[in-house]
Amino acid sequence: MAAEPPYILIGDQKFFLAYAPKDSEVQLREYLPKGETLERWNQMASVRVFKDLNDPKAYLSSLAEAVEKSHPAARYQFLEKAETGMVILDFLTFDAETSPARFAEWNLMRAEYVKGRGLVVYQYAMRFYKIDDKAADTLNAERKRLAPLFGAATFKEIFPSP
Repeated sequence: MAAEPPYILIGDQKFFLAYAPKDSEVQLREYLPKGETLERWNQMASVRVFKDLNDPKAYLSSLAEAVEKSHPAARYQFLEKAETGMVILDFLTFDAETSPARFAEWNLMRAEYVKGRGLVVYQYAMRFYKIDDKAADTLNAERKRLAPLFGAATFKEIFPSP
């Protein structure tokens, strides 16, 4: 039996390492719940490290502008915790209408500068392949449930015992 891959926790939900290209300039690591695939996933968590960046708010603001420019129907907001200074970018995008697999994608992203490492960007994403009232209700419920859990998640990899 193969050993379980490393995982991270967001709340009590496990996300298992699914993709970590060795040649990634941003040290990309993507995680999925058990049973999901990179080809068609419902939830994903990821970590990226930008060694030459150091300003979390500037990065998230720039990302919000890029999302708005590339996805005109996108909606975003910033969630700030005054007591910690943490900023979370919360946004919803829609794929191109010409895409064969229609979906909406909701993202939470936060960034922090780690001295000697660079800007570490954490992401949680959820895709909806059927866009209807039920998806909107699910999104709103998940936003309320997950935003605090995402803000508290360490994204520290856990290596299961063999």
